[in-house]
Amino acid sequence: MIKNELKNLISEYGPRVNRRSISLGIIIFIIIFSVVITGELKKLPNGKLQVVFCDVGQGDAIYLKTPKGLDILVDGGPDNKVLSCLGRHMPFWDRKIEMVFLTHPHSDHQTGIVAVRQRYQVGEYFANNLTAGDKITTIDGVIITVLWPSAGWQTDDTNNTSLVLKVNNILLTGDAALSVIGPQDGFGGVDIFKVPHHGSKTSLDETVLKLISPKIAVISAGKDNSFGHPAPETISLLEKYGTKIRRTDLEGEIILTP
Repeated sequence: MIKNELKNLISEYGPRVNRRSISLGIIIFIIIFSVVITGELKKLPNGKLQVVFCDVGQGDAIYLKTPKGLDILVDGGPDNKVLSCLGRHMPFWDRKIEMVFLTHPHSDHQTGIVAVRQRYQVGEYFANNLTAGDKITTIDGVIITVLWPSAGWQTDDTNNTSLVLKVNNILLTGDAALSVIGPQDGFGGVDIFKVPHHGSKTSLDETVLKLISPKIAVISAGKDNSFGHPAPETISLLEKYGTKIRRTDLEGEIILTP
């Protein structure tokens, strides 16, 4: 008798439960799919140059998306954290980075590029093959100008061989101590300034800062790092000239549209 009652219940409610489960599953799938697609669509180009200072700890990794969606990476940080940064800003179907620049071969700038080249197709790779005066213009009008190093420059300090790049009105400096290399043509007209060498004590001096006169200075440094970066002297100098200071060690990832 009990067996017959169970059969009756299953025959009466089973199809109804299955139909409800299937309908619920479809609705959940549609919601998840919509959320994912909406998130990915937000990563598409918006007609403006965007710059992201990735939070990679004590190192540098800077991602730029051009107005029409070309992907540019300057340095890769000390490990593979850069991949998470790229994943947050590139659609999952985009597996190509058009240009990668390594400012200089120190591990806190170079290591992550190894992981990037394993994960993505890299169009053009620039390292020690550029000198001051070289210029690259993208198909959508972004101008990348090399301001440093000068041809024939020699030094035992690898930091001061760093590529210094001006991308439109963004100045990216690697670890080059501007207090050492001094003022350069092109340092003016800057809105966003990546403070060199994680804001170290010798990274900047007043003469160069007055020439650059940036609206925003970004310091990429690891939280509670053992080097004491950024140095209080550098912070004080930036504050003296009313520059807005942004720091990855305090804020994490920093996204700007110049």
